[in-house]
Amino acid sequence: MRVEVLFDKQAKVSQPVMAALANELQKKISPQFPNARFRVASSSSTLLQVTGTKDETEYQSIQSIIQEIWEDDSWLPVN
Repeated sequence: MRVEVLFDKQAKVSQPVMAALANELQKKISPQFPNARFRVASSSSTLLQVTGTKDETEYQSIQSIIQEIWEDDSWLPVN
C-alpha cells in the first residue's frame, strides 16, 4: 500500500511540516498496515492518493486515519 500526499508548491508548505506529516502518517498507519509506504512532497498540484489497498473497507480505514491526523494539529512542529 502506498500513501502519497503532495502539496502544491504555491502553498509553500515547509520541509519540517512535510517531514512531521510523514512521521505522523507512519506512526498512525504502520501499526495496522506494516507494509504501507509513505511519500509527502511538493508538486505542481495538491494530491492525496492511497493505492494498493485490498478492498473498500481498508481504503476507508486509511482515509479515516488520514482525516484524524489532518484535523489534529498536535503533530505540527513548533516554530
